[in-house]
Amino acid sequence: MAKDRKKSAAPEPPIIPRIGDKVTIPRAGSVLEVDQVSRDGTEVTLQLPGTNPRWFRVKADTLTYVERQPPTSTSTRSLLRSQPSTAPQ
Repeated sequence: MAKDRKKSAAPEPPIIPRIGDKVTIPRAGSVLEVDQVSRDGTEVTLQLPGTNPRWFRVKADTLTYVERQPPTSTSTRSLLRSQPSTAPQ
């Protein structure tokens, strides 16, 4: 009797870090904050809030998320509505 092949679940897309996310990394026991994100989202700069130490070029796939920031709205329509009209009348 033939065995049924199990369909492998599609891997989840990686989480793209956002500025302000609270994370931990294996090398630090503290909760750090994402300060910068690379263009492709694979590397971040982390900072210990309230201090100057920073961790540069940390791989995003090594982060453990403690608290996520809500996504920012990038709708141009909402941006246009919030700006006053400057057209001459």
